[in-house]
Amino acid sequence: MQLLLELLTNPQAGDPIPVLLSLASWDPTEQPRLHCWLAARLAADYPSLRAFGPDVARALVEQGHILPILDGLDELPLARQPEVITALNTSLTETDQLVLTSRTREYATAITEAHKVLNAAAVIEPEPLSAAQAADYLETCLPPAPSPSWRDVLDRLRAETGGHLATVAATPLGLWLLRTVYITPSTDPHPLLTSEVARDAAQMWAYLFDQLIPAVLTTRPASHNPHDLFRPRRTWDSTTVRGWLTYLAQHLDRTETRDLLWWHLARHTLTRRTLGLAVGLVAGLVAAVGFGLAGGLGVSLEIGLAVGLVAGLGSGLGTGLMAVLRRHDWLTDEPAYANLHLKHRTVTLVHDLGLGLGTGLVTGLVTGLTGGLVTGLLAGSGVGLTGGVAAGVVFGGMAGLVVGLFSDLGIGLVTGLVRGLVVGLGVMLGVRMHIALVIGLQTGLMVGLGGGLVIGLTKWMGTPSRTSWASTPR
Repeated sequence: MQLLLELLTNPQAGDPIPVLLSLASWDPTEQPRLHCWLAARLAADYPSLRAFGPDVARALVEQGHILPILDGLDELPLARQPEVITALNTSLTETDQLVLTSRTREYATAITEAHKVLNAAAVIEPEPLSAAQAADYLETCLPPAPSPSWRDVLDRLRAETGGHLATVAATPLGLWLLRTVYITPSTDPHPLLTSEVARDAAQMWAYLFDQLIPAVLTTRPASHNPHDLFRPRRTWDSTTVRGWLTYLAQHLDRTETRDLLWWHLARHTLTRRTLGLAVGLVAGLVAAVGFGLAGGLGVSLEIGLAVGLVAGLGSGLGTGLMAVLRRHDWLTDEPAYANLHLKHRTVTLVHDLGLGLGTGLVTGLVTGLTGGLVTGLLAGSGVGLTGGVAAGVVFGGMAGLVVGLFSDLGIGLVTGLVRGLVVGLGVMLGVRMHIALVIGLQTGLMVGLGGGLVIGLTKWMGTPSRTSWASTPR
């Protein structure tokens, strides 16, 4: 990180642009050539480059305008580390440049397993800090007049009698922990020399890590100032935060990676069936509200509720079934990108909006008329049944008197009731069918126009209809 910042702060004329990239996303068995992976990562991580053309990322890589700083070789699965070394040797030419970071032991193992060194590589290994250097650094972080406990710590480090504290302070990570846990919150460091943790380096490391989360939460209180970009916006409980971070750490350990990608969480927390159910419920709810409002505004609240219930049930079942059965799996999607630039894209916008509105209107009218037909049937059922019962009583009574004179009064009543119900259904179909047309056309136009605009704008922005947001647990 310091190298990257230095290169960006003091660029030299003609130097390539340094870009920090994690090796966790490179699988040489799928992308054997380094340049192809670099171009793909640039296009995904820096979508603004697309404003200059679809091939600008590949051109930057192929023409040597990018200095990749590849981080995390030692954090890859053991089997992939030598594969990366081999792929680098195969891909790089004499004009290519890169920076590769790794812990020393893992790098040496990868070289041994690959049976070949990294061609023309200058290996730079930092030396451990001496106890006196660690003391000098800690003193610069302390107030001008350190407390007696801190003065004792500094004196022991300089006299090389600091014990395991000197071992911890020999690394930048150890110094950062000491500064974060003890100096920033003004905590007494004397236990690091006299308590149980001072007897073993592993215990000291564990103790510092145990105190890290409470120390950070205490010394970085919540702030609502928009200029404090890296401060929390609310106060967190350290026990709760520890539980969350422990879960994420175990998740990364199971997936053999050190890069936390939010769009990968769904792959390990959801199934396609669960996702299909969730998508179906959301789609059904949206459809129910939309159709219900349209029907309620057009005719009546009861009719709107009936339309919403039918449309929501159908949309939910259909959408959920598609989410489960479709070949594409939302759980493997990448984040989507939306191109909002208008320059040189007016014709495309008009074309995509026209196509979207046409598709939306056809779909909306068909769906609306279907829903309206069902609503007309449901809305007219009360009238039909009422009329049927009334007509049945009349017809049944008359038929019963006639038939009863010659045969049986019960047969006449049953026959009359059946005929009356048939007449009632006819009333339902004939008198109330206009409800279907009113609601169908009204709802179809509303849904078609709204959906068409969404379809057209989505297509114009270049945003895939399948995006990892759909499957992200929240």
